[in-house]
Amino acid sequence: MDVLERFLNDKDHYASRAIQLGETCPYGKIELTEDIADIGNLDVLVEIMREEYQKHVMNDDDVWNVSVLLGTLLGEMIIREIDGHWEINEDELPVVKESSGNGLSPISKILKIITSEENDEGSPSVFYEGYQALKRYHYMSDEEKETITTYIHTDKGGER
Repeated sequence: MDVLERFLNDKDHYASRAIQLGETCPYGKIELTEDIADIGNLDVLVEIMREEYQKHVMNDDDVWNVSVLLGTLLGEMIIREIDGHWEINEDELPVVKESSGNGLSPISKILKIITSEENDEGSPSVFYEGYQALKRYHYMSDEEKETITTYIHTDKGGER
């Protein structure tokens, strides 16, 4: 059985365990489903996991395991929205691919968020919003792209 096949066989279990993690959160129940509408709740749970990691309550193995669970749930949320599917990347990690071939790595992103010392990796919501913004940008005309990417220098006084 190859890596993708093993992951696909286990992904529903991983997502279910992520939902259970929210239900049993010691700081209060966090409602999670595979619906993108619950991504804000996933943000809360990921932030709790980050805080626990920063307090050294979780070791690197724990963080990896939690990242697989929460990243799989995030991936399933996204797949339902973009009509995507799971593939395995060159590092043998599951990634979400859309029909155009663009990919997202929700498991890696969750890991980065949790282990970020500076808390500069955003949240699951910001990750998904960034993907949506890039997708919208891709379909813009050259004029629209220039309008939103033109740099305008201002002096100290705010004058152009």
